[in-house]
Amino acid sequence: MSAADDLRKKLALEKQLVPKLNAYHADILRNFTNLYARVGIIPPMMQFDAALASILTVHYAAAQSAFTGSISDDMPHGAEITAAEKAEIAAALVAYFRREAARRAEDINGTTADNLRRSVELAVATQEVDKPPLSRIEIAFFAAGIAHRVLSNRSSSIAVTETQLGAEATKATEAEVLFGMNPSVAGGDNIREDSQPTKTWESVGDDHVRDAHLEADGQEVPISEPFIVAGESLMFPGDTNLGASAGNVINCRCGISYNTAEIADQRQEV
Repeated sequence: MSAADDLRKKLALEKQLVPKLNAYHADILRNFTNLYARVGIIPPMMQFDAALASILTVHYAAAQSAFTGSISDDMPHGAEITAAEKAEIAAALVAYFRREAARRAEDINGTTADNLRRSVELAVATQEVDKPPLSRIEIAFFAAGIAHRVLSNRSSSIAVTETQLGAEATKATEAEVLFGMNPSVAGGDNIREDSQPTKTWESVGDDHVRDAHLEADGQEVPISEPFIVAGESLMFPGDTNLGASAGNVINCRCGISYNTAEIADQRQEV
């Protein structure tokens, strides 16, 4: 599958996720407006974690379905993927996506709580010195309007970031299992000394790509080793399991190409 094909699939998946995130954020804003107007507090975001994790889990599954076969479909006769390998890939991804959905939902909602607090501060700052103090209801509605604009923009950013995770984790897991590795998403220590197929970092190459990801474009490493991007280790774009920061993965649309010919050669030699 070409990088252009990958990007088209990712864009389609993002388009599916954005309305779900907008609806989710609308529920949060309704809850916030009602609670703040009544008692002047911001609702604890942890009560929304399960709902967001469910949205992300379903989306990761859609990305998994869309990108399954990205590597295995290129295997020639004699190197085809086996039923056991398909089962291993599916099991590793289901477990990984479940963990990531819970963790990322908590992180995303933590940022949303910050957005709401900042929105309240900005709403309060609209108070005119020669006018009566704003009521809780007025602050609640002003703040909700400010937060709505912020969260609408974040829906698009979250959709890009979470689609990237689902797509590239699926590709990476397929390539690793086909090569005989324990999937990196399962946390296995896979550094090997033998001759390995390679993988290559590919940026979209437009004006929106951050400098570090443009610099990483064309970086080639053995399949069992991480890329080094902005001084951080990532097995694939969107990967934070090796300590990559949020700033290195948010809004990233880079992709990884795998040397499927080398994978096939090694499978045929076994």
